[in-house]
Amino acid sequence: MATSTLYAPEVDGLTRIGNAHAPDLILPLGMLAQTLIALLRNIVPVGGLRSLWIESERGPIEAFGTYETLHDQGLFDTYAEFEDHWHACYPSNRKWYRITYDERGDAPRLSVNDRFAVRFVADAPECSDPAFAMQLLSWLVKGAETCVRQCAQGTYNERISEQLPFDMRMGVLSRKAYWSIFPESREYVRRMVRDKDIDRFVALFGGEGRQGGVHVDGPLGMPAAGTTDGLPTMSVNDYLHVCRTTYLALGLSEPMTDATPADWHAAYANPVGRSMAALDRDDPKEFASWIADGRDDGHTWEIAPGPGFSWFTLTPVRRDDRWLLELRSAAYPMCADTIRLALLLHDTGLPVTVPNARELANTVRGDDSIGILPHYLMPPYDDVAFPDAAVTEYIALPYERMKEVILHARWYPVEEVRLFDQTAEEPVDDVPAVTGRGCPDTGR
Repeated sequence: MATSTLYAPEVDGLTRIGNAHAPDLILPLGMLAQTLIALLRNIVPVGGLRSLWIESERGPIEAFGTYETLHDQGLFDTYAEFEDHWHACYPSNRKWYRITYDERGDAPRLSVNDRFAVRFVADAPECSDPAFAMQLLSWLVKGAETCVRQCAQGTYNERISEQLPFDMRMGVLSRKAYWSIFPESREYVRRMVRDKDIDRFVALFGGEGRQGGVHVDGPLGMPAAGTTDGLPTMSVNDYLHVCRTTYLALGLSEPMTDATPADWHAAYANPVGRSMAALDRDDPKEFASWIADGRDDGHTWEIAPGPGFSWFTLTPVRRDDRWLLELRSAAYPMCADTIRLALLLHDTGLPVTVPNARELANTVRGDDSIGILPHYLMPPYDDVAFPDAAVTEYIALPYERMKEVILHARWYPVEEVRLFDQTAEEPVDDVPAVTGRGCPDTGR
């Protein structure tokens, strides 16, 4: 294998260490590292980061693996299965990688696709696998050389704009366009809530300063309608009773015969959030003090799972010596369940508030937009600097019906790479969205 020529499966193998702690690799400032840094310093930083794109060919199947070895390990029964898997993993004849370089902080740091990270430290010990470091750095140096040379020639940005696959770009798709491509996504939402439910939800929860709160006698012994907003006291047991009411409203199954509210909560709430288990369940003062001191955490109020890694949250909030229940949705399509749940809890007399009520209503009506992210970004675990702050829901470019999504989406321009000798000004971060039609490679 040539030190500077790596095929995409080999690059992925080098950058798939998966250490538990970042950075994945700490390297000394040797000759190759210094060469790489010198090349990257030619690039004008945007927001403190220098960025470029490097491509690698898919290469021969031998770069993906050895069939005999994988067959012996029981991964593939036939060579045809092995070949099909290779094409499924690398459907295009090349793959792209976003390289970012950051000199802020105590040591220079380089990332590949915002995942694999390398930190360069002057007094770092030699890498335990010098051949590994040599291969990776040689590939990076070659890619940076190509970028700087083509930028100087004035061809790099045009090539990237034409060839970068859509699954490495940011775009935006209207909800209605998404529904037209994936009608089954709309069917669930509209099955859960009707137009009159949405209108009532907005009337109750969507106004400025509204808390959804004209209350009737409820399960926690609240005052009569119209006399107050919020509960005068709240204990752990009170909160668990609220959670049980929530689970019943969601239509969840009873976890066991004659289950107590605590049993319901243990069955459906996030098991990570057990910080209130040590409290006296009947002591409202201890509960209030515990929250006021910040001894709770976000996981405590994650009471029911949604799609992916998302959760419904029901957070007790104390305002003016009264307790409110702040309801937030799990990921789409659970916005519809949240609207239905908020109405049901309100009708039982619970003082519910929904901070993003109008956004939820816009979603179920199809009046919002969905952000499309590069495939390597994973919200909510990655910080996403999306060009439109009004967009709060993101997807990766779906493999199914990909061409339709590409056609209907608006695609943001790829950030240009500029050299210091080409401009004295830093590139502008905020750029308008444009269509991305005509890109020859979907990257899938």
